[in-house]
Amino acid sequence: MLQDIQLIIKSRLQNKETYPRPATGFTVTTELRLTEDKGVGVFATEFIPADTQVLDYKYWQLDENQVHSLLKILDRQSGKYFMSHAWYNWGLDRIHYTDYDIIMMNHSTQPTLRDSDDTTDIVAELSFTARDLYPGDEFTENYHQLVSTKLA
Repeated sequence: MLQDIQLIIKSRLQNKETYPRPATGFTVTTELRLTEDKGVGVFATEFIPADTQVLDYKYWQLDENQVHSLLKILDRQSGKYFMSHAWYNWGLDRIHYTDYDIIMMNHSTQPTLRDSDDTTDIVAELSFTARDLYPGDEFTENYHQLVSTKLA
């Protein structure tokens, strides 16, 4: 697992992307674009009604020891990339990372997506649109307060 993550990070750093380009990891058509103030973001390319599931993905879940082991085998630039693209939903004891472009979604206090985390044995996340989205609307999440829904 750690070697897989290392290869993904090296590939992303070596192959600087051009924008816009199609985004990966979504159940609807999206693209990565440059934003005016946040670098790169994920944007809708078609109308997406409210409550549409737009994410259904799995990610690696690393414990603190695995993170330390990974950082030991990464060079400085790769380690910085990993730490800026990993997320810590449940504190530093569980760090999540994926190779999909969902890591490029930006923060907003009025997010366009709402999350439903499945925190059972399966490490997966479902996200839904919080409102109707139109072409050009950015996919955003509130990093500090996840709006949860119950899985049926």
